[in-house]
Amino acid sequence: MNETPPRWHTPRSAYIHVPFCRTMCAYCDFATFAGVEQHIPAYVVALAEEIRNRSVYGTGGDGLSEAHKSGGVGERSEAKRSVYKSGAMGWGSGIDPRGAEPDIPLETIYLGGGTPSLLEPAQLGTILKAITARFGALSNAAEVTLEANPGFNPVVIGSWVNLGVSRVSLGVQSLDDPTLKRLGRTHDADTAVRAVAALKASGSISVNLDLIYGLPWQTLEMWQDHLRRALDTEPDHISLYALAIEAGTPLAKQVSTGQWAVPDDDLVADMYDAALPALARAGFRHYEVSNWAKPGHESRHNLAYWRNEAYHGFGVGAHRYIAGRRSWNVRSLDHYLAAMQSGRPVEDGSETLGPDALPGETAMLALRMRDEGIDFARFIERFGVDPRDRWRTVFEEVAPHGFLKVDDSRACLTDRGLLASNDIASRFL
Repeated sequence: MNETPPRWHTPRSAYIHVPFCRTMCAYCDFATFAGVEQHIPAYVVALAEEIRNRSVYGTGGDGLSEAHKSGGVGERSEAKRSVYKSGAMGWGSGIDPRGAEPDIPLETIYLGGGTPSLLEPAQLGTILKAITARFGALSNAAEVTLEANPGFNPVVIGSWVNLGVSRVSLGVQSLDDPTLKRLGRTHDADTAVRAVAALKASGSISVNLDLIYGLPWQTLEMWQDHLRRALDTEPDHISLYALAIEAGTPLAKQVSTGQWAVPDDDLVADMYDAALPALARAGFRHYEVSNWAKPGHESRHNLAYWRNEAYHGFGVGAHRYIAGRRSWNVRSLDHYLAAMQSGRPVEDGSETLGPDALPGETAMLALRMRDEGIDFARFIERFGVDPRDRWRTVFEEVAPHGFLKVDDSRACLTDRGLLASNDIASRFL
């Protein structure tokens, strides 16, 4: 038996949530907070403490290691190590309530928010030092993504590179100034263009642009122009997201009062369709339903999500998925800080995916990957069952209509299937 646990059981990735923003965007319902930057120093200390000391073995309690409670130095239990090495416990579907080995070196780190670029380089350094103290040094090949607002000061780029940041995801959303104002964004289009240029000039940072389409005031022609402007900046990666009107946001209020009308589904689908050839002509590979990359610039961190692999999560509202158990932290900044300072739980809830639910969720996520799709050999290795047998009826119903391409090794969505991806994927649950 291989002594190294598989990726679906033991995390090689970590998500770190930095919840601070200068202002709140009109469409955002994430665990973010504006105008409270005075709490950043305390949050960095608490976050580093959680990273260093959260136990991945417990399924309850405070989520901190026994070493942290006693003040000692945390080490893996030799008993647990011997169980893994002896093969007394098979990996099977990856469901093990005790969790997974805590010190496998990480291959991807994603600092999301919020606006992580608000942190000073020294504060980012504190967080990343906690990561290496817990999981070991990052290799030169590690992917470290930092989400940034385009209004960051370019002088910090050198510090980011020195800290190991290899990828920056810019929350551009649009390169149209009136649209940015309506969304509540604080930057303008010129600022975004300059930010991309500065990052690319570093020579070592891969640049992603987040763009939103399906906005209430947006026509198809406007969207095509916005996308063209984004492509003109020559990013390495582009993520396109259809606007979701979330309850309680300023944009939801504007829609409910009749200030804006939500575009119909056909128009939103036309916007997505229009993006496909434009991105292909610009040299981008469509590797996931909402993501395009130049060769070698795919988001390895997000690929771990879509492959339903295990990952750590640290910070306010952060989710984690380890050994079949999904859990999440409190969304309140005050509660998180108070809990970390007093040693109380920061975990707010959890669920364990059983052997019936896990294969379906894995298949559903896999279908988001355009070329990889449901890899039959990988699925059989993980679950001991052939997807073609488990979902024979689904394949027989969907494939003949041109939504799904099935060959000897995998099942993938076709271009036609992309627009019905949610409906098709749900059939595997």
